Amino acid sequence: MIVWREFDTTEQLVQALGTEIVTSVDRAVQTTEQCSIALAGGNTPKPLYEWLNTQDLPWDQLKLTLTDERWVGVLDDDSNQKLVEGTLLLSHAEAEYDLESIGGSHSAQLVALKNSAQSASEGQPITEELLDHYLPMLDVTVLGMGVDGHIASIFPNMENTKKLLSLNNPNRCEATAPEGKHERITLTLRYLLSAPSIYLIISGQDKKEIIDRVKNNRDPALAMTYPVHALLHQNHRDVNIFWTP
Repeated sequence: MIVWREFDTTEQLVQALGTEIVTSVDRAVQTTEQCSIALAGGNTPKPLYEWLNTQDLPWDQLKLTLTDERWVGVLDDDSNQKLVEGTLLLSHAEAEYDLESIGGSHSAQLVALKNSAQSASEGQPITEELLDHYLPMLDVTVLGMGVDGHIASIFPNMENTKKLLSLNNPNRCEATAPEGKHERITLTLRYLLSAPSIYLIISGQDKKEIIDRVKNNRDPALAMTYPVHALLHQNHRDVNIFWTP
């Protein structure tokens, strides 16, 4: 089911979505003593992360990763990891890059998607092992959407778009190479949907029009043109869409 929530301002959206995420985190921690979260990159969720940074979250019980990452260095301005570490996790995180580094920190643990491999395809098995070890399932997924309808780094009409959207894909992550863009690594739709709480945060009339275009059209072929279609028309999880002009 699609749950649409509309707000007049970014501040109202951040307050409402942030409060829901805090509730979802508390629910997961009460059940399993930890909470695993996948976080979108980009500018749209930045105010949300800044707000969550100020909340009294159980930081040492959080295990975090990204929905996708460009294959660039962590200090690069295009790095989603840099964005999350500089907002949500400012003063609250330690990064996990291998299976030997986990320790008794009182900070949230961020499982990076980017590693030292030369390419995303070479680095994918390393990231897959990290996700399998630290975050075998997710509790909360925070997604954004591009003006072309892509989610995470699942772009339209790539060679592996159909595989990335398949709910039979056993992988948690895969390399992608969208035309004219950085090589990337992305979580698969099946893994993103392992979270009981799915939040899609968007802004602007152009993105609202994409949602309007795809939400009432159940033709699965449309997902190759608008990957968000596959997210909205699966039957496993509700999708909570938070929108502001």
